[in-house]
Amino acid sequence: MKLNRKKIIAREFLILISCIVVAVFAFVGTYPYNYVVNSKIERLKNSINPLTEEIDSLEKPFTQKVNNQKWIFDEYKERADTEIYKDHSELWDRFEELQKADSIIFKWNNVWSKEQKGIIKEIGSKNGNDFNQFILKNSLSNENIKNKSTADSLRSEINKLESQIRNKEYQRLDFDDQVQFALLFLIIISIIAFLFRYLSYSIKWSIRTLKQKE
Repeated sequence: MKLNRKKIIAREFLILISCIVVAVFAFVGTYPYNYVVNSKIERLKNSINPLTEEIDSLEKPFTQKVNNQKWIFDEYKERADTEIYKDHSELWDRFEELQKADSIIFKWNNVWSKEQKGIIKEIGSKNGNDFNQFILKNSLSNENIKNKSTADSLRSEINKLESQIRNKEYQRLDFDDQVQFALLFLIIISIIAFLFRYLSYSIKWSIRTLKQKE
């Protein structure tokens, strides 16, 4: 084999090895990329913790009240038609409205049917006054309502942070993604190194040919 041909083969081999080395570096480079993404995810998660603690602190004074409101809705739903109320809040708002208008005892004595009063008795209230006190005791105070509004705002902020975390987790590369990235990088580098180089050689050869005189 002529020396010139050996040099050409050796040059092509070195270029191929260089492309592979660059692709390996590209693969290795995905680890610091993942590290940066994971660090951002960790910071976002850490920023959620104090918000969660603050929500717990705000809601703790009236958590039992809300649980009782949900409980009476579930119990009432089993015994009566509550389809007009989509959740416990709507049913409780109705009871609270009657309580604030001093109407519960009146309705108990003069309006509500025996069946309606029987449902409330089954839930645990013996009479209208007992039921009135239950509603009064488990209604949220103005301070509770204010704290609940603040907690809801913080919860919305947490939802936004969790959405950012999901986006960051989507950006994170698993092993298969890392391999695919390295292979894609190898293909791109190989195209640049070989195809474009041969194109450059062809252009130069064409120019030299045109410049030659007969």
